[in-house]
Amino acid sequence: MSSTVDTKCVQTKAATILIAAAVLSTASLLAKDKPPRVYPERGTVVAFRIGEQSLTSGVYTDTYGKTHGGGTVHLRTYIYRVETETRFYELEAGKKATMELNEAIKFRVEKELA
Repeated sequence: MSSTVDTKCVQTKAATILIAAAVLSTASLLAKDKPPRVYPERGTVVAFRIGEQSLTSGVYTDTYGKTHGGGTVHLRTYIYRVETETRFYELEAGKKATMELNEAIKFRVEKELA
């Protein structure tokens, strides 16, 4: 009786290994079909500015009549103006300066985002 149980256990493990191998090989084939990312746009940084935005939280009163909220946060980000052969782009970079004036850059535009 134990040999029958051992045989079923070995068969189950073998089937699991075969399924895992099939899934991995299929996933690797799908990954190879994905084209590499291309950066077709080329431009030069012609200007930059610091954009400021203020965000204010709403004011509310709790059940005890106490007022909360109303705080303001000021966000500053670097915005670069990039000139290509056909148009200008404004790229938002974040809190730290990452590019310099007259720097040549490559980028791509996907879903209206660069």
